[in-house]
Amino acid sequence: MIGFYHHCPANSALIISDSNTLNNKSIQRITKKSTWINPFKNKVFVIDLSALTIPFTLHLPTTNGGELLLQCHVTAQIDSLDDNIKLAATKAYGDNKESNAAKLKAIINRIKITEEKLPTSLESFCTNTSERENSKIAIAINEALQQEGFFLYSFVPTSASISGSTTSAKPTSELSYYSQALSELKFEQYISEVKITIPAHEPYWGEQTLTWQTTVRPPSSIDQYLLACKTFLNTSSSKADEICHETTAKALLQAVQVTDADHLLERSLKPLGKLPLSTCTSDRQAAVMLLNGLADALSTWRGKLAISRLALDSISTLQRLDKEIDLQTAESFADLGLVLEKISLISIEPKEKPKPWQEEPSADETIIRLELPLPIKLEEDNKDVTLALKCIVCVEKNGKERNGKEEITSETQIELSKLFTDNLLTALSSAKVPRAVAVVKKLVASIQLQLADDKPGSRWETRIEDVIKDIGPTGIVFNSVRIIFASLDAYKDVRKRFMASSEPTLHTHNITIKYFSLSDLDLLDTDGKSLFADS
Repeated sequence: MIGFYHHCPANSALIISDSNTLNNKSIQRITKKSTWINPFKNKVFVIDLSALTIPFTLHLPTTNGGELLLQCHVTAQIDSLDDNIKLAATKAYGDNKESNAAKLKAIINRIKITEEKLPTSLESFCTNTSERENSKIAIAINEALQQEGFFLYSFVPTSASISGSTTSAKPTSELSYYSQALSELKFEQYISEVKITIPAHEPYWGEQTLTWQTTVRPPSSIDQYLLACKTFLNTSSSKADEICHETTAKALLQAVQVTDADHLLERSLKPLGKLPLSTCTSDRQAAVMLLNGLADALSTWRGKLAISRLALDSISTLQRLDKEIDLQTAESFADLGLVLEKISLISIEPKEKPKPWQEEPSADETIIRLELPLPIKLEEDNKDVTLALKCIVCVEKNGKERNGKEEITSETQIELSKLFTDNLLTALSSAKVPRAVAVVKKLVASIQLQLADDKPGSRWETRIEDVIKDIGPTGIVFNSVRIIFASLDAYKDVRKRFMASSEPTLHTHNITIKYFSLSDLDLLDTDGKSLFADS
């Protein structure tokens, strides 16, 4: 009797037929359980009902006649209804999963993706399951499967290539992000840094390195995705970085040329050309000469008018430059098939770090350093802060002995240090000093307010860039001009008062002030923390 009993494997169904040929008339019944049969009248066929995963390639045409090959995995399964199991059985699907998958793959590969079936956004098609399953492509696949007794359970894109190329041809070097993003169909943002070297412009600055941060991503357009594949697919990491570096550098240069920003820089440097910086023996002397020269220039209405005109031109130029950088860089990356979401300047670093003002004085000069913690109250917000002020006073003897320079004794230096400190405190009573500090503090406070509760760190640094971007070129220039005018006006007034009050005592010692200048300043809160600190 055991010969009349047939076991039904898991995830399978038994087709009971009265003939060796399966058709609608010959099939007597279908069961998903083990059953008894009459071996003299019936034949038993087993059909596998488990899900099948079928790799296949979607050929997505583009407007330029090319093709983007989208590798996908389709998961299909026979519907549990008897009618669908009967249909699959009559189509010769049996208990061999590999054979079943091969037949379905041949069916799916015959589907033609016409223009009206193309997804409007490749990104949504690849990343949004709902949109993909409701697309015309999915509907076409499901209709083809239903004619075989199956239904579309899911299908997922896995990689991309272009006609005539496959993603299996991997280079030996490490793949770049772009290659990975395209081959694995990732659409996440990718943030990278590009360093641009600005040559030295003596005597004003040395070689500078500007670091620009770009945020790019693969596009949603099939045409652009195909272009990105041609540019980056299977590209080594070093080659991809080189392409993007050249693209950014070219875009920045074009933006500068279109907006004429380089000529604006020349205009800014022109007034400084009158200063005899070549006579300076140290960076300190050059900085002092620039600071004092600028303060003297802005003490006249002509100087202020020239700076004001330059500021107005800067506003217009920087606005156009800001937009042009975004436009030129976006267009350049679009030529590569990528979408630029953001570009920003994150740092400017000199080739050599600036030297602190600690050089040894020359043979005929003596440096006296002053440090003053000055409690002040800001006029605009009525807050108490401390202005930490550091100055240098370079003095020299008027007369010289036959055997060389007459030394300024240590006792005289101590006397002068006390004198200069007292005179500087008196000179700082100028009302222009707290007014200048208030202008700076106002800008700092506005930035801190926009940063809100953000904590220091990588995200915080990005937020600072966003805040500066929100203020915009116009706001930055206006704030900068206000700060420059107020600060240099206060500096000149303090220097004038200090020199006048120190002159009588210096005359009695036969000493002359060679130069006087600020070396550093900072604003400290009630806890002694700098308002300009990085963290």
